[in-house]
This record gives sequence, C-alpha cells and structure tokens, in this order.
Amino acid sequence: IAIPCMHPACSETILDNDVRALTDDEDYKKYKRFQELAELNAQPTCRWCPKPDCNTAVIADPLHPEFPCIVCTKEDCQTKFCYECSREWHPNLTCKENEKLNKTSKERKSDKWRKNHKVRKCAQCGMDIQKDSGCN
Repeated sequence: IAIPCMHPACSETILDNDVRALTDDEDYKKYKRFQELAELNAQPTCRWCPKPDCNTAVIADPLHPEFPCIVCTKEDCQTKFCYECSREWHPNLTCKENEKLNKTSKERKSDKWRKNHKVRKCAQCGMDIQKDSGCN
C-alpha cells in the first residue's frame, strides 16, 4: 500500500520507515497486515480458503496437473477447493451443478423470492440488483 504525501504539490509516497516512526506498534501491525492483504488481492491467481476460520491465501498454479482443484497450504487445514467458485472441491461436477446440488432449503426459497421480485445479479460486480424501470 503506497501512502501518498498529503501535500497537493508533492507526488512522493510515505516510506515504510516513516509510517513506523509515526505510528504505535498496534497501528503499524495493522498497516503491515493491510499491506500484505492488498498485495495478495492484487495477485490474479490468489484465492482464499473457504473453510471457516482458516482465511489462508493460496496462490494457484494454472499449470499444476490438478488445477482447478487447489489445496489450502495451511498445515492443519489442507482443504481442497475449486479455483473457479472457491467452494469445496467438486470432482466431476461443474460449478453450477455443484451449486444446485448443495443448495439448502433456505437458499432455494431465497432464489424463488428473487425470481418473483425480478432480482438478478449485476453483470459487473455480481451483487443482487432489482431493475424497476428502464429500456432493457
């Protein structure tokens, strides 16, 4: 994370040593953690382990023979999951097939409500949207 100088005429960034000198230990640790997360999220092949309470970043290798199956690198986790949908690994099923098979009753009711209320996924961000007017 590059922190720009706050002076409008300056294009320099604040150095890590300066951040360290200007913050207490707790804030500096938070800064370093955010910096690490930003770097990981910038990796196009980075995926996060879907196992609750794991939160381990895994950098996938598209050339690996088992790809798109990836394995969490945390020693006490080792969860296998899908690179495409980030759900537990589903051999011999597409992501859509797996999603349909594993939907709960609550999720099915939610899908029905969405359909009845013309709610759909935004093509850009994937968030639920409800179109109430417009030309298309």
